[in-house]
Amino acid sequence: MEELGGYRTASSIGDNLLTYMQLRGIGWNLFSATSNMTFGIISNIIESADGRRFTLREYLSALGLIMEHSVLRATGFYETEIGKKIHNLAKKFNLPDELRYELSTSKKGQLKETASIIMPYELMKRTEFINQATTMVAMMMHRKVSVDGKKVSMWEAYDKNGTLTKVDSKIDEEVNFTTLVHETIRDLHGNYDNVHNPVKLKKFFLGRAFIMFRTWAIMGFHNRFSANNELTYTGYRKEGRYRTYGKFFNELGAIRGTFEITKQLLRKMAFNTQFDMYYRHKDTEALDILTEEEYNALTKEQKENLVKVLDETDAANLRKNLQEVVVLMSLAAIGLMLKGFLLGRDDEDEKEKFAIIFALNQFSRLQTDILFYVSPREFEKLNRQAMPLFSMVSDAEKLFSHMLSLMWGGSDTYTSGIYAGQSKSYRYTTNLIPFLVTINRMESLVRQQIWK
Repeated sequence: MEELGGYRTASSIGDNLLTYMQLRGIGWNLFSATSNMTFGIISNIIESADGRRFTLREYLSALGLIMEHSVLRATGFYETEIGKKIHNLAKKFNLPDELRYELSTSKKGQLKETASIIMPYELMKRTEFINQATTMVAMMMHRKVSVDGKKVSMWEAYDKNGTLTKVDSKIDEEVNFTTLVHETIRDLHGNYDNVHNPVKLKKFFLGRAFIMFRTWAIMGFHNRFSANNELTYTGYRKEGRYRTYGKFFNELGAIRGTFEITKQLLRKMAFNTQFDMYYRHKDTEALDILTEEEYNALTKEQKENLVKVLDETDAANLRKNLQEVVVLMSLAAIGLMLKGFLLGRDDEDEKEKFAIIFALNQFSRLQTDILFYVSPREFEKLNRQAMPLFSMVSDAEKLFSHMLSLMWGGSDTYTSGIYAGQSKSYRYTTNLIPFLVTINRMESLVRQQIWK
């Protein structure tokens, strides 16, 4: 028992260090909160290309509702019908407890919300709510139920109180949809459910330390590289979407496959929703490429002689992969335009320059997050240290070494570089203090861009 108690004490001390690291890393961190929201939006946009959980039109409609309510709430108009509805649905479908208050419409909730704006993780909670609630609403818009003999979306079938009426098998419908929403949120935004679906690595201190700030990456790898997996609640086969590239080129060959990928990509970039399907003739093994309309126009005998090269899941994976490439190219194009705007600004335009630099940083981070799974360079950029905990140790060591240097007559002032004229003691100390370290990061970002 003494050994057990000693272990639990050591683990508790380690968890306290991780809590401090979390506060230091993402507390009051505008960069992290913005990155979290924008990457969540991109994840949803890529998923919309699948079309089985929700479409791009449904997602954009849901995002508009959520953002509209957020603006109204921020300006004081709390009692909105949409706000009440989303708030009650978030409770009904058990979105994480820490997010539910986001849409609180009671007077007590409003006071709590106003006071909570100064809390360290408030920005992260609010941006995460936007990601998860938008996914939920988009799925409700996509899912159809029967009301009075008519097919309507689940979103329309619920009233502002979150009550589903006049629908057959109401309880089963809501239970199944709750499970489906949670499954989708884990897929798209990371598995942070430590109660029902805990990540096994988090059972141990070293595991928690290793994946700190990287939990999102686990589901990212799973969604891209996992083997064939039949999902119970979605009702369709799911497989890592990057695996589809191998199957696609194996069936079509390198040259033909490259041509077809390029053709489909150009259609995507031109906002053309047409997507070719690939078939082989049973009798001749010849490859045939048909649109959905062309396939539907075939006779029954002709259809029976065709075998799909890519099934529904493969086709969905390919659409999502192409959507990801389009998003990546769009980010690069916007980043280049912002860089051009930055170069054309006068030194007096400090606010505009900061806004552009901030946006450039966000686009760069988004590109890194997307390429993280396939580029060794981007993977290394996000994993320069085996554990985030080591960064704190490194910063503490810099402060300690500097103190020793001062004892032996060393200088406390930077003489060159982007921090020229600043106090080393102040910078090393504030790098260890939550909130102040975020100010340092913002200053560093601006100075590095100006220094270039």
